[in-house]
Amino acid sequence: MKSKFGLAFVCIMAMSLSLTAIPTVVCNIRGAIVARLDLPADHPKTFILPVQQSQMDLRLANLPYGKYFLMDETYESTSIDFRLYPFHFYDATTALMPVEEQCTGDIVVADFNGDGLDDYFSMSGSYLMGTIAQCRIFIRQPEGGFVDETTNRLPIFERGGLEAHLIDFQHDGSNDLLLLPYTNGQPNCYLLLNNGEGIFGLAAAPLMPSIAAQNAQVIDFNHDGYDDVIFMAIEQDANRFIPQIWINNAGATLVDESVARLPLAQLESFGTWSVNALNLNGDGAEELIMVNHETSPGINDLDVMLINDGNGYFSLLQVNPLPYLDNGLQYHCMDYDQDGDMDLLARIQGYGVWRSLYLLKLTENGMYQDASEDIMYITKHINGVLISDYDGNGYPDLFLGCVSPGLPDSDILLMNNQGEFSPLNSMIPDLTDFTIEMSFIDANGDAYPDVLMGNTNGQINQTGLSRLYIYNYGTDADDPNAPANELLLEQNYPNPFNPSTTIACTVPVAGELSLDIYNMRGQHLKSLASGNVTAGDYQAVWDGTDNLGRTVSSGTYTYRLRFADRVYSKKMLLIK
Repeated sequence: MKSKFGLAFVCIMAMSLSLTAIPTVVCNIRGAIVARLDLPADHPKTFILPVQQSQMDLRLANLPYGKYFLMDETYESTSIDFRLYPFHFYDATTALMPVEEQCTGDIVVADFNGDGLDDYFSMSGSYLMGTIAQCRIFIRQPEGGFVDETTNRLPIFERGGLEAHLIDFQHDGSNDLLLLPYTNGQPNCYLLLNNGEGIFGLAAAPLMPSIAAQNAQVIDFNHDGYDDVIFMAIEQDANRFIPQIWINNAGATLVDESVARLPLAQLESFGTWSVNALNLNGDGAEELIMVNHETSPGINDLDVMLINDGNGYFSLLQVNPLPYLDNGLQYHCMDYDQDGDMDLLARIQGYGVWRSLYLLKLTENGMYQDASEDIMYITKHINGVLISDYDGNGYPDLFLGCVSPGLPDSDILLMNNQGEFSPLNSMIPDLTDFTIEMSFIDANGDAYPDVLMGNTNGQINQTGLSRLYIYNYGTDADDPNAPANELLLEQNYPNPFNPSTTIACTVPVAGELSLDIYNMRGQHLKSLASGNVTAGDYQAVWDGTDNLGRTVSSGTYTYRLRFADRVYSKKMLLIK
């Protein structure tokens, strides 16, 4: 049967899954059957691997670490509706990670050894030289958990810092690492090249510029497939930082094209501190926000936006769209109210005294206006922001990694209800850490937003225990207000996927339906379907491209279905 969506979205016959009659089936947190076992009737109905692994049948040994539950043999493997479900994060540090305190400076999550599983790299934050400052790499094991494989995979690099970036320097599909350790003015740009199997070597000096840099962003400015870099170079004589764009010459070296690509003369009056690269208008080309500080008296510390012409050449707008925010740190983009415009979230150095977070809404005249709510008047120092739709209502929420100056503190979770934020800290572990960095990581292979917290100590060169928070959710099947004939949105298959995946749903009654793809910042990427449908089963295929036909990068994406004034969404993982 052909639907009104044409070939991209077709109606299929419903299929029932026949299960072998056995006493017990084991399900993961998405409701999918992962094992069948003969277990005693009084066995606990939920368990977490590997903590309770000794209690389980040996056939569970190959399951990835995570939370599981048991059902009787009549259970059918169906997708759980990802709609306003109860969720929480639980601390799985001791179960999945080496329990060893470190002085963390930065963390980078990627599949370094090419097995399709997330690993992570930890850069030391220590000012001291020697083994305390050695970078570390932790590899996800197929059976679950992370193992420190630094000795076999990393060269000796005993310098700490706060800047580590993913870069595919030679355009070979490997995740290399750009490191900017602490510097006293000496050149500090280092490249660790990945051999494709997660074994790194320190690149020869000519590959990196001989400059001292405070900050960097990795971008393919000229769209040739090779990653380029914008550095914030330290100009010691002027006590300021100078943006420099270095273009990758086919993996052979970097070439300085700053004069041609940046309005350097216009930027001279600003006390540039760091640079953020954000795709604000959905054209696939990143704009630059120069975060400026008053590095010396008389220096302009107004943050400014540089517009990309699409080919990596930048210009200042005649009217700067950004409001004045003192002591800026970092900008994040998200469509917080789902009106189709990309808004900004600004993180400020509050020092535990002034507010640290601003929500900036994009207005009709192209200006960003402070739309912060009272709940966002946070004086804690925020070292990390992770944006995701944690509760499945279609609006991006905020996980904030917070500290007090020199002291550990508790984190904050702000939930977004149709553009209005409220705290829900009971859904995250009640722990106080000195979080220096945080990142999404898929720690158990379910493509949902687990969180890696890179922790240290509030005192210089001291250590702290980094943590892993696993995202867990339930269902709203017992909701008395849920409609009797509820739409069912299936988990995409395969997941993770490359290069394409199928999304299926069951529509109970006729109505208007739309299916769209979003990134983790809430930015709309592609429309898969839109129109009126009759009751039935439907499916669509996403090929990993946006509305302009451009291939998107590896990562977690949301597919969102709107039907009968309700929004249903699920997450999926694209791995290349």
